[in-house]
Amino acid sequence: MRPDGESSEPSRGLRRRGPRAARFGRAPSASSALLRGERVEGEVQRQYRHGRLTEDAELAIVGVGGDELAHRRLGDAPDARDAHIAGWRYQLAVFANLAAAEAHVAAPQAVDRYFALWSEPDADRRLAELRALASPGLTFRDRFGVTASVDDLVAHIGAAQQHMPGLRIERAGEFQQCQGTGVADWVVRTPDGTIASRGRNVFDFTADGRLARVVGLWA
Repeated sequence: MRPDGESSEPSRGLRRRGPRAARFGRAPSASSALLRGERVEGEVQRQYRHGRLTEDAELAIVGVGGDELAHRRLGDAPDARDAHIAGWRYQLAVFANLAAAEAHVAAPQAVDRYFALWSEPDADRRLAELRALASPGLTFRDRFGVTASVDDLVAHIGAAQQHMPGLRIERAGEFQQCQGTGVADWVVRTPDGTIASRGRNVFDFTADGRLARVVGLWA
């Protein structure tokens, strides 16, 4: 064991730190074994189904408090080693999706608040709300405007209200999110509720859940 707490045993693959337990589907092993690992304290737990691991390749959950995941005994054959690459891409996506879903759990509500700002007539309220929702360098692009800051977008919304009075934007359907980027369909309604236009927005979020980039695509 090294002074920094890392194991001195050689290993290849992904090392994950964190308190969450990991759950796996198909394991990227030479034999295409299915592995399911769950957090355990101070021991290795492995459950194999529908296959077996070859002697030169092993995939294990190392559960010291459930905070370490590593390949062990991958062997020296390039083909056996490289066979794991696609599987670990998948596992990285699993981890990223879990983390992003937790970090951006309030994203649908943030998107609804963002759309509501487009019909907020008070510029000071728009500014205060957008500062709470977005990073200072928020960028916005659509068919009718390009802005590069929160202040720019507040002014652009005011101009849109001047040229298209009485319209409001509403989310239409479920908000979809993948690893910090989300998509939401929307409709523009007139004061009597008639749908005047439709489109889709792409949202990028910062790590702390604020809006970083918005792109509007009009239908």
